[in-house]
Amino acid sequence: MRGAAGGGVSDIMFGVGIDDKTKSAISSIRKNVSGFHNELKSTAGTLAGLFSVNVAKDMSDSITDLRNRLNSFNESAAQTETEMDMLMRVSMLTRQSFDSTGVVFTRMKQATAGLGYESEQLAKATATVAATFKLSGTSAYEANNSARQLAQGLSSGRISGDEMRSVLENNVVLAQLLTKGFGQDMVGALREMGAAGKVTTDKVMPILIEAFEETTTKVQEMQPTIGQSLTNLQTLGMELIRRFNEVTGAADTVANFIMFLSQNLGKVAAFATGFLIPAFVKFSFVLSVLAFNAVKKLSMAMLQMFLKNPVTAGLMLILTVMQS
Repeated sequence: MRGAAGGGVSDIMFGVGIDDKTKSAISSIRKNVSGFHNELKSTAGTLAGLFSVNVAKDMSDSITDLRNRLNSFNESAAQTETEMDMLMRVSMLTRQSFDSTGVVFTRMKQATAGLGYESEQLAKATATVAATFKLSGTSAYEANNSARQLAQGLSSGRISGDEMRSVLENNVVLAQLLTKGFGQDMVGALREMGAAGKVTTDKVMPILIEAFEETTTKVQEMQPTIGQSLTNLQTLGMELIRRFNEVTGAADTVANFIMFLSQNLGKVAAFATGFLIPAFVKFSFVLSVLAFNAVKKLSMAMLQMFLKNPVTAGLMLILTVMQS
């Protein structure tokens, strides 16, 4: 019957009373459902990865790296921790990765060392850069790379060449912001000013600081994407790890222990060869002797039971064989 009908049950169901538009709509729904299912699986995998040991290690290392960079600029650990707090808030406010936020901030700190900017002003400028990338719709990968190039240009004292091209291509909002800040009407004029070396760090910084409120408020009004929400979740996880390490010193202790092992590997190997391995061999020998004696005693007990009551012992043996 199926061969005569020319198809299966599903073909009959979708072949009666359904036109091409309906078929197309059903196909579209199937694709959307499939896409949502894949997105859900990807999100679940990302969430699981956020709490893995390797990710926790990487987060802890990122925090330590940033703290070390800030310590190289600051005179006190207290100032470093204050700036760490600022960068955590900037990352959450702009939905930017903590690593990228830290890179831009430290590069700005280096570039403006002689200009007298406070940490809070640098944090505002960093937030403006991150917010404009979000408002421009730049992908996280492109934003991270372009933000690093921008920070590199600020460190050199001016934005030109590849840095200027990266800003104009990947951050339309920032390009318009700088164009207006330099008193120009067209973005092309900003490019020419950059080529002439006129887009300098000392002139760019005030523009970025002043635009903090406007740009971050617009980002907060945007509907967050799943990726942005996961980025903020990761930032929150890093903050928890940072606070936990402040209280317990766990990460520092583990890092110091691993460093000790790497610096004293020869001594550790000698200790293992001269003491641990022989001790383990002796312990294994003692265990084998004890196990042999236990088996021997059990065998003798079973033999005595068989000699005293062969019928019961035989029945137990038969039942054991049947159950195995």
